[in-house]
Amino acid sequence: MTNIIFVPLDEIEPNPWQPRNSDDPEHIEKIAHSIAADGLLQYPVARRAGDKYQLAFGHSRFKAFQFLNARTGIWFTERGYPVKSYDKMPLQLHELGDEVMFRYAVGENLARKDLNAIETASAMKRYRDEFGKSSAEIGALFGVNDATVRGTLRLLDLPAGARELLGKGKMSQGAARALLSVRNLVDENIIEQIAQEIVASEGISAFTDIIQKALNKQRNILMMWQESAATGRPRAGMNWHKSEKYWLLTMKNFPNYRLPSLTLSDAATLTENSQILRVFAHAKNTIAAEVMLGAMEDDESKKMAETLAILHDPPSCDSCPFYGRLGKMHYCGLRFCHMRKKKAWDEERIFQIAKKTGVDLYDERDGKFVILKGYDARHQALWKERVPDLRIIQREKIRGEYPSQFSFEDDGIDQELCVVCVVGKSMLELKDLVKAERAMEKAGILSPNNRYAMAQNKRERLLWEAANFFADELFGAMNLEAVKALEDCLSAYGLDEGPKFAQIGKIASDEEKFDFLRRKLALNMIHRLRPPIEADSRSRTCMIDFYETVELAAQKVGVHLPDSLRRAASEADTEIEISFPVSAETIEVE
Repeated sequence: MTNIIFVPLDEIEPNPWQPRNSDDPEHIEKIAHSIAADGLLQYPVARRAGDKYQLAFGHSRFKAFQFLNARTGIWFTERGYPVKSYDKMPLQLHELGDEVMFRYAVGENLARKDLNAIETASAMKRYRDEFGKSSAEIGALFGVNDATVRGTLRLLDLPAGARELLGKGKMSQGAARALLSVRNLVDENIIEQIAQEIVASEGISAFTDIIQKALNKQRNILMMWQESAATGRPRAGMNWHKSEKYWLLTMKNFPNYRLPSLTLSDAATLTENSQILRVFAHAKNTIAAEVMLGAMEDDESKKMAETLAILHDPPSCDSCPFYGRLGKMHYCGLRFCHMRKKKAWDEERIFQIAKKTGVDLYDERDGKFVILKGYDARHQALWKERVPDLRIIQREKIRGEYPSQFSFEDDGIDQELCVVCVVGKSMLELKDLVKAERAMEKAGILSPNNRYAMAQNKRERLLWEAANFFADELFGAMNLEAVKALEDCLSAYGLDEGPKFAQIGKIASDEEKFDFLRRKLALNMIHRLRPPIEADSRSRTCMIDFYETVELAAQKVGVHLPDSLRRAASEADTEIEISFPVSAETIEVE
């Protein structure tokens, strides 16, 4: 039998587990009008709690009674309602446990869809923490699966300001989840700023664009991989032609043993906090600094201790606390760690290149060296013979510019990472040959090496003329702005700058710019379409042979080249032969 009692309003308390943080005044007033007109049709359920009564459900009806109790008789008569006293409220009294009270509170709000995302997340958290429920059990009460429960609970990890914007409906759950995905990358105040910008830019900019723009401004954040712009498994960086330039985010087969040692001076570059810097100044090493900082009370010191722990023993990139993912973009929030890994990865790659080519790595004890020229026949011969004096040297150890070694790349040399040099006796012999060439020049005779240089110049000019015909047929219908737009689209793919002799100045006319850009685009296309020139190929000095590789490129895209270009190639061959009547072997070195 139900026990109905009338309880003064000041003795009634809301459900302690009421998940709603605020009330809708319009909704409360609407219920109040219904009660004033027709009475209370369903009595709320409550339990005794000391000298008070706690509602199990009926929170809005209780608020409506408080609203009516504050009205005067005139308010009722003006609206045609009977004048009554609302200082007491009828309740159904039951013996109810805490968990039942919680379920009543949540169930009432879920039925009316009264809870926002943050209120729902808070209610789920209380059910988990206070009643020891699993994600599956929470999902059963809230009518969702356990994955949704875990995702909803994560909303509580947002900073307070962002939670408030989400709770008030000013920010979507999609935007909130996107912020959560990059929360490890930036401080809470940055997340707050981004959330405010998302709200201010609603309907103008996509929230992913706003977040990405904000991340790009952070000097310690590095965008490693973009799935829409690259293929294969995600890596720690993108390279259009050499995916192996960076390691997999899973760090499978990563050479951790090659990571450089972490010094206190390295660690000091990670912070400007004076207290942490004092720890670094007094610590014996970074291991000791990590222990000292971990024992301190402030959050910034503890965070630095966690950072040092990661640097000492890096986890896989995709499981690192400083890893974030925004849609198809993968980010690293600790650039210094990425730099250390890149150094270790490059060292391992150079070691593997040396192992593959059978060439030793350069050592400072090797002394002076000369970098080989990939276009020089004598240097190519040294490389092909794999003379013992060859060495592989890391690019970052070389000052200034160095000659191209593209002809060595098929053998495994990555000249972005390392180059081939020669030391010892072979280096001295090369220097003697240079002296011989200078003697020939002094005698007014061109050396075979000058022959290659002359042929290279004529090849460039022949290509530039051929590019004109490619441009006419392929880009003839485009105006200057269209060609500029096409150049912008292609520039990320290593677009050639064009030969030096054809460069135009800043004050060039639109017509000159138009011609230059069209030819430059065509030249890039020819380079990609024609067969490569082998190191010992006649195409290096025979212009007719070289021209035929350009014709093959033209055939692939349906471009017709005039006979005048073939005649120009033939004339160039004649000029080269006339310029080199004497062999280098007939000249004695003074």
